[in-house]
Amino acid sequence: METLYTHPLYEFQHLQAENVLKLDWETKTATMTDQEFMDALSNFAGYAFECGAPGLLLDVRDFRYLLSEQLNAWRDTHIVSRYMKAGCKKMAYLTSTATLARIEKKEVAMDGFTYAYFDTEEEAIAWLIS
Repeated sequence: METLYTHPLYEFQHLQAENVLKLDWETKTATMTDQEFMDALSNFAGYAFECGAPGLLLDVRDFRYLLSEQLNAWRDTHIVSRYMKAGCKKMAYLTSTATLARIEKKEVAMDGFTYAYFDTEEEAIAWLIS
């Protein structure tokens, strides 16, 4: 594992053996701004190009920021397309067991990109590299 970038709100890591790019959010995200969120995802998409990792792992267990519908739409429009241009095919969200129990669909495919939700990093990575 190589740490690529560290910020008080998040960290990017490249899991080289699996060729997975990981975004690990910190609890300090409770006070994050929209611009900080957009900067984080823009930077993460840049690292997706650099690493050429087909799988992305987002650890949201400590993510505390409440996203607006506008910010979700911005991410879907501006960031997911960059992930796809970088060659990413799958994104795994690592979440708590309690949150996972409330998620209706554990895997969603749309526009050539697949999202899935897991409560263990091992399961998430296994899915990403399958």
